[in-house]
Amino acid sequence: MKSNEENYIRRLKNRKEDALEFIVDKYLALVKFTVYKILSPLKRDGIIEECINDVFFSVWNHSDKRSEERRVGKECPRCV
Repeated sequence: MKSNEENYIRRLKNRKEDALEFIVDKYLALVKFTVYKILSPLKRDGIIEECINDVFFSVWNHSDKRSEERRVGKECPRCV
């Protein structure tokens, strides 16, 4: 089975690497944009790439702490 929009969180919790690949494919552009926007004034490309990698590394290392039911709004009702 391959990760998709419906199962990637469950597969990530089960430490399936294809779930992380799905997340990277889905969110890489957003993460790159955000990290670059915040860190570009430092003018150090190496730190930008390191931060991007750290984001996805953290997702993988904390995947057991995610709940399938958690969505934006349940975590922060004011954010919706």
